[in-house]
Amino acid sequence: MSVFDGFFDGLGFEEEMTPAERHAMNLAIADDDLITELRDARIRRSLTEDQLGDILGITGEKVREFEGLQTSPTLATIRRYAHALGVNITHTVTDRQEPTT
Repeated sequence: MSVFDGFFDGLGFEEEMTPAERHAMNLAIADDDLITELRDARIRRSLTEDQLGDILGITGEKVREFEGLQTSPTLATIRRYAHALGVNITHTVTDRQEPTT
């Protein structure tokens, strides 16, 4: 589930987007989905934000910012978070099916 779910419903914006804008939005949604899956993994392990922060050597507030999509984490930060939770992240690169123009 993305923070964008339902955002465009009935507003007509998505239909007016160029292919490049729609692609950029889909990339942002994928980023948000990744962070949401990491948060869900923390919850499945019954860890609080503060407990995970202790493991990572950061504050629980920083974990909340990360999970609340209030930051733009680096790949290194995402790897540290996944490592602390004992989960794997896989990356897939595929060609787009529509042109960007």
